[in-house]
Amino acid sequence: ANVLCVIPTRLPISEAVMASAHTWWMGCERVLLSVSVNTQQTGPFPLVKQAWNNLKSDLNSSGLFSRVTLIFNRHTSARDLWLPLRSAISHAAKHRMQGMDWMLLVEDDAFVEFRRLKTFLHGFSPTVPRFFGACACKRSPGINLFSKAGLLLLERVLPKCAPIGPGWHDFDGSIVDPEGASDVSVMSCLERANLTCSAALDAQGGMLISAMKSTPLLTLLRLLDHAATHRRFCSEWPCSKKSGCWSHDAFGFHAAALKQPTLITAFANRFLKGASTSQRVALASARASLDGLGRTRPRRVASISARHSQHVEWTLTRKGH
Repeated sequence: ANVLCVIPTRLPISEAVMASAHTWWMGCERVLLSVSVNTQQTGPFPLVKQAWNNLKSDLNSSGLFSRVTLIFNRHTSARDLWLPLRSAISHAAKHRMQGMDWMLLVEDDAFVEFRRLKTFLHGFSPTVPRFFGACACKRSPGINLFSKAGLLLLERVLPKCAPIGPGWHDFDGSIVDPEGASDVSVMSCLERANLTCSAALDAQGGMLISAMKSTPLLTLLRLLDHAATHRRFCSEWPCSKKSGCWSHDAFGFHAAALKQPTLITAFANRFLKGASTSQRVALASARASLDGLGRTRPRRVASISARHSQHVEWTLTRKGH
């Protein structure tokens, strides 16, 4: 199963994103990095080149240079935050799925264990419309998995899927911050496309995906320890506040704490202990790169200013850029 990884993020590019590029991104056959830029808070357009050059340097060292496409999405308000996610899904469906079987839509504060993901996907055909995710909360789990056929169904209804606006209420009646609600829109789009969870990945079964970014750090670390040693882990699920159990083969983890590059590294190293010799060799350079990553000062990356809300694409393999 060939997987296209789509990662929505925003400027400045965080060190956690680059830590992911040196670790779990290596399992992706292709990567689409969709960067959100608020033009009301940014500087002149040419400074995007600086962000591009910084990314090229990091991606060269990870060996991902030839597999990554970068999109900058310009918007002017919180309600436009749906644009980067929508454009990434649409771009993937139209241009990047050739030779791919699955699209993995992953927030920038998540970690995916690819050996387990590929094992899970082995039993499913990408030609059948499928969607996998933690759906019990009726909101995005931070990790969404679409078959190629399912992605095409979703892409067709995207123009009809309005962003979640201010005042939208979550499952518990609380009001959602519109700046963090763009991923929630995916769930309403899924309903329009008649795509529902194709397997029990949430509280109704053995969870393979950690559902919410609000997962406490201690719970996340306990989950990691159990998952890395193939043990089932049961705890209160942050989304529904009910008891739930993670499968011993859990492959997806999502939590605000994963915005820290050191925790991304910890996840990679913990799972690496059970990896094959070839996989250890492939990630050896990543560990060396990450040793220095945490000690460097975050880059100050300016963004785009533009008259219109649209996206600009560069492909990393293009000569002269």
